[in-house]
Amino acid sequence: MCLCVQLFSLLTFICATVWHEFVPLGGGWVQFVAMIAFILTTFLYMLYIFRVTSKLSEQIPFKFTVSPTCY
Repeated sequence: MCLCVQLFSLLTFICATVWHEFVPLGGGWVQFVAMIAFILTTFLYMLYIFRVTSKLSEQIPFKFTVSPTCY
């Protein structure tokens, strides 16, 4: 799931960057949202890969540690 979101975010960013006529129509906002989604998803995926959420589950309440996996 995270890999699909990363792929679509990166693809959206590339498409919004390549098509120059799209920039005045809101392309800058699309680029911003696509990059934020890509960075956030990469961060959450790294948390999942390195099992940070399971290591912190003793210290932090459950609902905060399960949210990255439900994203």
